[in-house]
Amino acid sequence: MLRLLHEIWDLLFQNFLLKLVSLIFGIMLWSLVAHQRMITSEVTREVQLEFIRPPRDLVKISSNVHAFYINVAGPRRVLKETEFDKLTYTIDLSGAQPGKNTFKIDERQIKGLPKKEIEISSITPSEIVVEFDHRMEKRVAIRPRLHGKVEQGFEVTGILVEPPSVMLTGAARELATIEEVFTEPINLAGREHSFELSVELELPAHVTRIHPGRIGIRVTIGEKRIEREIEVPVVAKGAPEGMAIALTPPRLRLRVAGPYHALRDLDSRDIRLFVDLHGILPGRHEVVPILNIMRKQVVLVDEALPMISVLVTKPTAVAPPDRVGEDRPPHSGPNPSNAEKSLSPPVKTAVTIDPKGAQGGKKEVAPSLPRSPAPK
Repeated sequence: MLRLLHEIWDLLFQNFLLKLVSLIFGIMLWSLVAHQRMITSEVTREVQLEFIRPPRDLVKISSNVHAFYINVAGPRRVLKETEFDKLTYTIDLSGAQPGKNTFKIDERQIKGLPKKEIEISSITPSEIVVEFDHRMEKRVAIRPRLHGKVEQGFEVTGILVEPPSVMLTGAARELATIEEVFTEPINLAGREHSFELSVELELPAHVTRIHPGRIGIRVTIGEKRIEREIEVPVVAKGAPEGMAIALTPPRLRLRVAGPYHALRDLDSRDIRLFVDLHGILPGRHEVVPILNIMRKQVVLVDEALPMISVLVTKPTAVAPPDRVGEDRPPHSGPNPSNAEKSLSPPVKTAVTIDPKGAQGGKKEVAPSLPRSPAPK
């Protein structure tokens, strides 16, 4: 018995000072924790809205908010442990009517908020306004939206949309004014060949497709056709030998059309314009020119070519020149005066045409001079 009492004494009073300090420290720690549990704080947090059971014959076209804010107060520990990012509030739309509908926030219906230890001091806004419109269906055309430019010298020659129209459903006030919808942008930059792709539609708000799916587009690209003017000389062919030919006008300015790359470097060597003078008689004639375009796919824009005036004349006869080496008497008279020089016969010019129709060059012929009589 004495031994038991001795052990109890040692247990209580051995290292008494150390045990007393430990007891005091434990009491202080417990008091601090208890005090922290009693300290409250206030914070503002966001609550996300969820809309359920909307009427099938109505379309929600506007809502003044998609969330609301609450001021909550409670112990710091509880506020710290609460997952405020998961707070939600559900609004049942089954009883909604066309026009504006007002729903008052009931704090008891906020999900994810501890009800016992946290108190809600305010809700902003306290009401949610949702506007509805009648639902309608409508079929509208699909128009592709093109972006960028094709390669130089090419152009878009056709666009095929499949399907060409689409059935939409949505708010009556918006769908009533829609006659067509556009696809997402189709990039044409640098393209020179036809291509196919599938795209989505760009639909207005509160409008959806009844049958979702992508739209098929085929874009046909071809070489651009252009027009340009070019000046071409008129050539005489088959002119009678020894005749002088004058063409009026000697050149024609033609307007031609064709593919871009065929006309880009077209010049007068690629176009032949001539008049056929076989069997023509001296005089003035109106002749229809003949056109020959050497490049394929290049055509004349003008309906008809203008007439070419052809003047056919015989060259003027000239006296034959003195033969070289012929004896002439020495000139014994005085030098001719300026007046006498002015009476000298003028130099005459003869124009000849080669047998192939090309105009010959001009040739100057020396004038015939009077000969002195031979001495007897």
